[in-house]
Amino acid sequence: MIVGRVHLAARRFELAEHSCDGAERLNPNDADILAEYGLALGYVDRSEEAETVLRKAIGLNPLAPDWYLWFLGNVLFSLGRYEEVVAVLGRMRDPTQGNRLLAACHGLLGRVEIARAYGREVLAAQPNFSIEAWNKHLPQDPRQGVTDRYVAGLRLAGLPP
Repeated sequence: MIVGRVHLAARRFELAEHSCDGAERLNPNDADILAEYGLALGYVDRSEEAETVLRKAIGLNPLAPDWYLWFLGNVLFSLGRYEEVVAVLGRMRDPTQGNRLLAACHGLLGRVEIARAYGREVLAAQPNFSIEAWNKHLPQDPRQGVTDRYVAGLRLAGLPP
């Protein structure tokens, strides 16, 4: 699982999927492994499978940490299901890490004022946030248009370029 996460951070998506798949085969009921596997599946454009795996992880862990929900929100975003993203991230105990995704979703749903409120939350937590720096820091999503949609939503939320 850790090797898969390293590959994901290095943008070696197929190797991340392969590593997480191996971890899942060794321990198919470990919710943390399933959550990481779900994230990796999303990055190799297998978002429907990723959603299934992430929902299984959440079901296995009744105290699922926020990062499971964030991973599921990310996959749902890639599928264009913004209302569901908002609902899933609304279940996070500490929504701070979900604010970027919520800002983008509300922006893309045409709720610009709500998007801007989340954008202000992002800037309160990360005063030096910029879309360009964020875009360089995280793994680039190879799925067609996902990163472009995310950036468009962040712009609608009023976040700095």
